[in-house]
Amino acid sequence: CGVADLLPAGTVEMAPKLRCAARMHARDMVERGFEGHVDPDGLGPEDRLDSAQYAYFSFGELLGASPGDPGAQVDAWLAEPASCRVLMDPGARELGVGVHEGRVVLVLATPG
Repeated sequence: CGVADLLPAGTVEMAPKLRCAARMHARDMVERGFEGHVDPDGLGPEDRLDSAQYAYFSFGELLGASPGDPGAQVDAWLAEPASCRVLMDPGARELGVGVHEGRVVLVLATPG
């Protein structure tokens, strides 16, 4: 992760509620023509996780645009220190990924 050496991240499991929140956000960004963690109504990732009825202790959300090459998106996140730290969070236990027309949303969380 840039100049920081981090330990390998632990195993994560796909969580249906996180996947749903990520997919809905990816679709929303495409349909309403924005990109960001906060939507045009002012709702952020916490609001999406609450709407999905996902109880979390902590979470991280990554956004990207990968037209057809998810591996390239992961490489881009790993090359950017702040995004890399989210991916390598040793406390993360669950994962949700949403892709819609090239928009990628990844949520890693520690359930709470």
